[in-house]
Amino acid sequence: MAIKYSCGYCGVVSIGRLRGHHTRKSESINMRSFCLVACDSCQRGSFISFHLNSGYWHRFEGYQEDKVVIDFEELYEAAQFPKPDLKVPDFLPDVLKNTYLDAEFNFAAKRWKAAVQLYLQALEFACITIKSGVGETQAADESAEKIDLTRRINDLASDGSITDALKE
Repeated sequence: MAIKYSCGYCGVVSIGRLRGHHTRKSESINMRSFCLVACDSCQRGSFISFHLNSGYWHRFEGYQEDKVVIDFEELYEAAQFPKPDLKVPDFLPDVLKNTYLDAEFNFAAKRWKAAVQLYLQALEFACITIKSGVGETQAADESAEKIDLTRRINDLASDGSITDALKE
């Protein structure tokens, strides 16, 4: 048996094979399963706990040979340690936070092309914000202007808005 979940260490949506489990019965109807899964990307282990009312209690008898993949989102009262946590630096302006968070999510999920496009869009918004100090909607409007990102960065360096090291 395997569980599809977002790894709390690397953030990648992973299908982790069960390495071990324990079912605890605290009441006659309240049964929870505690599972150890290993991420197929970073190979680090996570604990996943869920209520057996999810309907998977019968699967634990040959869980190593079982080919079923359970989606974490479908589990009843599911909990995970460590929890996945994508971080956005606090100092980023609002215009960049959502775009950067989307880029981080796509990067963690190994969606490389989407991540690259979103990181480039975040850089472009940063250039526009530094240059003119505009808000989110104005930055989006200005980014519609077809100006090469390299040119935007070079303009900021020539104005003295960014250092040469940052330019490079």
